[in-house]
Amino acid sequence: QILAGTRGSGMKDYAILYRTNAQSNALEYAMKRNGIPYRVIGGTRFFDRAEIKDMLSYLCVINNRSDNLRLHRIINNPPRGLGPKTIEMADRLAQAEGKPLYCVISAPYAYAPLEKNTEKFLEFAGMIEDLDGLLKNGMSLPEFYDQVVERTGYADMLTAKDTEENKTRLENVRELKSSIHSYMENTEEPTLAGFLEEIALYTDIEQYNASDDAVVMMTMHSAKGLEFPKVYLVGMEDGLFPGMMSIMSDDKTEMEEERRLCYVGITRAKEMLYMTSAEVRRVFGRTVSYPQSDFIAEIKPNLREYVVMETKRSAIDATRAM
Repeated sequence: QILAGTRGSGMKDYAILYRTNAQSNALEYAMKRNGIPYRVIGGTRFFDRAEIKDMLSYLCVINNRSDNLRLHRIINNPPRGLGPKTIEMADRLAQAEGKPLYCVISAPYAYAPLEKNTEKFLEFAGMIEDLDGLLKNGMSLPEFYDQVVERTGYADMLTAKDTEENKTRLENVRELKSSIHSYMENTEEPTLAGFLEEIALYTDIEQYNASDDAVVMMTMHSAKGLEFPKVYLVGMEDGLFPGMMSIMSDDKTEMEEERRLCYVGITRAKEMLYMTSAEVRRVFGRTVSYPQSDFIAEIKPNLREYVVMETKRSAIDATRAM
């Protein structure tokens, strides 16, 4: 809201810092809706992330079975025992008959070269049809998306290997549900096709170069060593920053590490620092409420000025520290 009023010049003077990469989704959505140029540093834009492209590909194929490009991306992702040679053979058969690839894999019993993988192809096609049936039977888009994440096996694939990278990827997958909620709030008659059209519009927006006058977005970890005239630390709420794990931990060093990271964020600002907290926010598609971060209370009162910003959906407490 503040940035929208300054749109037009000097945008590179502004930096938005957040605790985790998943938080960039809502910020990027707001930037695009308001026509504010931005670039993500030390990370990939939300809709450019592989796991988000994967989930959108599932949605695209369910919406349009003729989308060969997206179908190729997901047919063996997660792995289903359909190797490159098998898929290539199906491709050749489809091209020979002038049909979309889905027409072949949904009726593999009609093609002798695919005989060995008939069951695998039918299982995949059956999943797509079942998911499409949920929408046609009136299931809401958010509930439908939950089913896509579960039935495709994508979430299971990410949880099978307990790594930090997979945890982050799963957070991003769940965060896409927030984009669906945002789309629905701004649309009278939401549909899967409508959501995909909106996302296509956003992802087609020009990528800005480092020399462009654009707002900079990054995690606080990535901001070490950098300084900007005006800095926003967003998500200053207990449970986000500091994170719930640090709050619940008996190890005090974890909280101290969070506090040091907050100090890093604060000292990135050369002229003005805004620290924002939301009374209500959407996390992984769920509406939650967190108390304001204790880190804000630790700033001396004479260095704080509270500003309440009213929006259509919620009130946001913004702390401006000078």
